[in-house]
Order: sequence, then C-alpha cells, then structure tokens
Amino acid sequence: MIEKLKPPKWYLGVIISILVGITLRICLGTNPYSGESSPPLYGDYEAQRHWMEITSNLPVSEWYQNSTSNDLLYWGLDYPPLTAYHSFIMGKIFSIVDDGDFMRLYTSRGYETEFTKMVMRASVIVSDLLLLFPSLYLVTKIDFTHSTENDNFQEDVNQKKKGKKNEKEKEKEKNKLHKNKQKNILIWNLMLLQPSLLLIDHVHFQYNSIGLSLIIFAYYLACQDKWSISLVCFYLGCFYKQMNLYYAIPFAIYYLTQLIKKKKYRVLFLSFPFISICCISITFLPWLLTSADSLKQVINRIFPFERLIYEDKLANFWCLISPIIDFRNDFSIQITKLFSLLATLLFSAPSNYNLARHGGQLRFKFALLNTSLAFFLFSFQVHEKSILIPAMIATLFIQDKELSIYSFWFILTSAFSLFPLIQREHSELAYISAVGIFATAYWLIAWNQIKITNLTKKLLLVNSLIIILAHGLIYIQITPNYPDIGELIFHSIIGLNFGLVYIFFSYKQFTISSNLIKNNEGSENTDYFKKLK
Repeated sequence: MIEKLKPPKWYLGVIISILVGITLRICLGTNPYSGESSPPLYGDYEAQRHWMEITSNLPVSEWYQNSTSNDLLYWGLDYPPLTAYHSFIMGKIFSIVDDGDFMRLYTSRGYETEFTKMVMRASVIVSDLLLLFPSLYLVTKIDFTHSTENDNFQEDVNQKKKGKKNEKEKEKEKNKLHKNKQKNILIWNLMLLQPSLLLIDHVHFQYNSIGLSLIIFAYYLACQDKWSISLVCFYLGCFYKQMNLYYAIPFAIYYLTQLIKKKKYRVLFLSFPFISICCISITFLPWLLTSADSLKQVINRIFPFERLIYEDKLANFWCLISPIIDFRNDFSIQITKLFSLLATLLFSAPSNYNLARHGGQLRFKFALLNTSLAFFLFSFQVHEKSILIPAMIATLFIQDKELSIYSFWFILTSAFSLFPLIQREHSELAYISAVGIFATAYWLIAWNQIKITNLTKKLLLVNSLIIILAHGLIYIQITPNYPDIGELIFHSIIGLNFGLVYIFFSYKQFTISSNLIKNNEGSENTDYFKKLK
C-alpha cells in the first residue's frame, strides 16, 4: 500500500506569503511617489524626509517651533512625538547610509537619488515586516484557531473518558489542525493585500502601517484580556498618528465594561491610571521639561483646529454638501468646529451605546468600524488618506462568513476613493495593480464560499462597475465654470457607498443574535473556507 503524501508544513505557507508580500511592495515602490520631481514643495515623500532632516539635526525643543532653522511653512512637523522619534532614528541611520546631502540641514530639500529613494522605500517595507505582518497574523489566529482549539480540548476530555485515542483519530485531528493553519494563512494573505494601505504607504509614501499595526496589536491583546499591554499599544498607536484617536471611544468603552464585568478593579483604578501617566509623561517628556509654551506649541501642531474643515476634495459629508452649503468658506472656524463635533458625536453614539450596554468582542469590532467611519464622514480636518482608519478594521471582517463580502465591498470602495490622489501622481498602473490583485485574490479564495444571495452579489458587482466607470469623470472637464465638478460627482458616488456601509454595519451590530454572540464571545466563528481543500 502506497503511503499518502503528507501535506507540506504550514510554515512554508507563511514564508511564501511573506515573500509574495515583499515582492508586491517592491514592485509598487517602482511607481512615482507623492511630489516626485515637483518643486518647490514636492509632496509627502519630501515631508517624511524633511522630518528626518529636522529631527536628526535640531534639538528636540525646536522640532515643533518655527525658526530660521525650521520653517514650519515647509512641511513643518505636525504629527505626534512618536513619529518625531521615529524620524529621528531614521534620519540618523540614513545619515550613515548616505554621506551626501540626504539629511543635511537646509541643502537637502527635494533631495532625490535612486539610492535614497530605494532606502526610503525599503524602510516602509521593513516597518510592515516588523509590525503589520505579525499583527494581522495574530488576529487571524484569534478568529480561526480559538474555537477549534476549544473543540479539540472537549474532544480530548471525551476521549480520556473512553480511553486512549487510536492512530486514525490522531491523524484526523492532525490534518484538521493543518487545514485550520492553511485557512489562517489564506486570510492573512488577503489582509496583507489590502489595497488602500499599499497605495498610500508604498506608492504615495507614508508610514501609516506603524500606527495602525500598534492599534491592531492593542485590539488583539484586549481580546486576549491582556489589558495593560493593550493600553500601552493603544497609546503608542495614537502617539504615532493622531488620527488613530478615531478608535478612542470604542477602546475606552470596551476596557471599562470588560474590566468591570470581570471585576478587574485593580487594573481599572491602579494599572490603567499609572500606565496612562507613564505613557503621556515619557512621550512628551522633552517638552514637559522645557516650558508650558513649548508643550502648547506641540499640541497646536498636532491638532490644527485653525485649519479648514477639510483640505482637498474627498468623500465625506462636509465636502459633498459644499455645492449647497459650503461650510469651509461660508462659516467661521468656530461654527464649523461646533457642527462637526455635534455630527461626529451623534453618528458615533449609537454604536458605542450598543457596545456599552451589551459588550462582547464582536460588538467591539463593529464599534471600531462604525465609529472610525463616522469620524471620517463628519469630523474636523479630514484628509482623503484618513479612510485607512476604518478600512483597517473592515479588513478584520473579511474573515467573517456573513460579512466578508460587505467588508470586501468597503475595502474596494476605500481604495477607489484614493484614485484622484494617485492619479495626480501619475501612478495609475500601481492603482490598477493593487486593486486588481486584491480583487482577484478574493475571487479565487472566497467568492464561491460566501453565504449571500445571487441578487446581492449582482447588486454589488453592478455598484462596483458604476464606480469603475465613474473614474473617467476625473479626466473629463464637464464645464469650464466648474472644472472640479467631475471629481465631486465621483466622490459623491463613493460617499454614498460609505454612508450605506455605515448604515449596514450599524444595523448588523444592533441585530446580532444571541447565538452569534455566544459563538463569538471568544472569537469569530469563521468557517467559510470549509469547502476549500
């Protein structure tokens, strides 16, 4: 009898996934980046490089201060201190790697060589490898292996009562565990192909994956009841990029309700205050030791409330109603701040009220998505790149058999919303590649396994087709009197989709059945790859 070949070790799948992820990021990095060869201000690539130049050459007290050495009108540092510390470290490393003008004060503005572009691109890939890859893999382990391990544990108890397992049962259990690991890797691959983050970090050029990965670590650790470490990761994520505060309300409610429910009063009243004081004090220590004015300057740079309600055109509420009511130009900043605050709180309240009243990990994940999307749609000083924040949480839903297709819909729409930005940088090829690879991977892995009606599938396909055709509006000048009307129509279509996503996921959060909650109390019971062999 010929012995059946054993399946390959699961860790080979991990290695292949990492290599594929790195290769894709390298290929995307060959496309033009933000502001490439476009003086005098260039773009976000130059902003990141300039922050490295400033932090590695000037004392900490001058990082956020306007001076002859640090012109804040030329990409002044306006991210929290953790970004500044990261820029400092990278600046020192790059000063060693390149002994030219790459990090030299004053003379390095707009400095571009093939070598420096390569090392800058490589630094983003390294950030992904160190933080994004492991954080997303941990999340897949929660949602797939936790319930399986519980089932296997119960089987072990039953077997001990009956006697030792025979060899056939052991082999069956081994194969089952192997298949579960394969499912983890497939889901992990889909998450790593999330196109919005790929386009912004590896084409446009930023380091968003660092802050978002820290938030994912915080989410994972909170679901594992590792409260203190989770809180540290949450603070680090927010101190790297302030937009991660979009997640603050659900995290605060989940921490509070779970610690009270589990009677962890020492953690709530001793550990959490101590951690908060330490994280804030250590992060802002250089400015706390200087003066109150210097600390105030840092806060003002991080939260620029004197700017306009939104910058460029994007698919949020305030931009889309601008042809009717132009809050950006027709109202004072104080009025727009008040309206945006009230609207953001109003649309964040239902999801967080539901989380506070009922709790649970699944509702926590819903609240993170719904709240961050509400902030994107209604809050003050929103950029088009802020869609990465709700899109990252939507990526976690891609493993849920009932919500996977809707998560896919939102992830694609989020990537579509970035097209005007990517188009201005002449990186359409990268855009088509990132979106196309993700859509193809999803179709190959999950399309036939999801549990929705054929009518829903067709409606989503028609909707996607409409958005794809609407891309042409970016290139067409419909009327000379309103040259941007095509882009506004495009964003209106995207914004309508975002509104529908908010309504749908809010509805799903409020209609979670008791059985679903029971199955998801420790993890999401995700088995839509069951048919996959």
